Amino acid sequence: MQIVIITHEFPPVGGGAASACEHLAGYLSGQGHTVEVLTCRVPGRPLREQRGGFQIRWQLGIRRSLSVGRVPEVFFFLLQAGWYCLRRFRQVRPALVVAFFSLPSGGVGWLMHRVYKVPYVVFVRGCDVPGVHQGWFRGWVTLLRPVIALVCRGAAEVIANSEYLKNLAQPLVPQRSVKVIPNGVDIDQFFPAPAEEKRESLVFVTVGRIDAQKRVEDIVGALAVIRRALPQVPVSLRVVGDGAYRKQVQACCRSLQLASAVTFEGWQPRSQMPRCYQQADVFISASLDESMPNAVLEAMACGLPVIATDIPAHRALLEEGRVGMLVAVRNPQALAAAMELLVRDEARRQALGRAARQAALRYAASRMWALFDAAQAAARSERN
Repeated sequence: MQIVIITHEFPPVGGGAASACEHLAGYLSGQGHTVEVLTCRVPGRPLREQRGGFQIRWQLGIRRSLSVGRVPEVFFFLLQAGWYCLRRFRQVRPALVVAFFSLPSGGVGWLMHRVYKVPYVVFVRGCDVPGVHQGWFRGWVTLLRPVIALVCRGAAEVIANSEYLKNLAQPLVPQRSVKVIPNGVDIDQFFPAPAEEKRESLVFVTVGRIDAQKRVEDIVGALAVIRRALPQVPVSLRVVGDGAYRKQVQACCRSLQLASAVTFEGWQPRSQMPRCYQQADVFISASLDESMPNAVLEAMACGLPVIATDIPAHRALLEEGRVGMLVAVRNPQALAAAMELLVRDEARRQALGRAARQAALRYAASRMWALFDAAQAAARSERN
């Protein structure tokens, strides 16, 4: 089939959803489909790019930040992508549109279905579903709930990336079931570091946007507790990512006299991400809410023991704490206790790392995206 994927975030822009979108595009092209990705333009990208057997058009909208999409940028992408597809589909009509996020991309899919009868599939990702913690974006999603529901009801399939998100999205489409396709991880790209690699200090790492939801300041606070409790043990933290709270977290580091112990590495190219995990000993997520966190899954695939907040997405990935440690949200003391336990107990670190790798194998990207074949069949059935 000829398939058009519409998304306002595509690597190197965005986080877990962008990575999942890239995985899906590669999988579909590998299945013999002709795949074109329409996405938001960022400075320095060519208007067209060939990658992994599919074509990318970077000519829609404009995006200034790799990490954060602002409302005017998202709205402009919706308008321009809609206008582009109205003209393009008049000449070349694809068999299927795949929209990542109910808005803005799902809105374009809905329009193409109304005008040209092209079926579309919507992947809801979390921040586009009412009820998920979204920080400043919560008000917009609540206001646009009727539009999101309209988009989801018109789709051939609505697909969530976790049971948690499915339960939140299900009221949008009460007449049929939301499907679940978990995020996948490339287990050949993300793998444990060679055993002979040694470090002078024990390194914790956290990966993702630095915003209110991720609570990086809680990890910094826990690190301060650890350094006071174990002054003889060199421990450090690497923060991979960027966002609006970076300066605030850096100020927290200075106030706790941790400036030399915490490294802010910014966004890293996708090709460098495996090394970001492999050069650490323990992965930490203090997030308040997630639908299905790619960073946790990638860390697990790299054989890192994981300490994460006790939220539904983390509980599912860490199998209720059997392959990682779960702690209360907004609780630096609980984080510190888990960190101290793993600092003191190397055998437990290694055992949790091995268990994490084995658990991650069940989320191999090829296995996850094979589940999309059923959604394609449903869309083809609707068109016929």
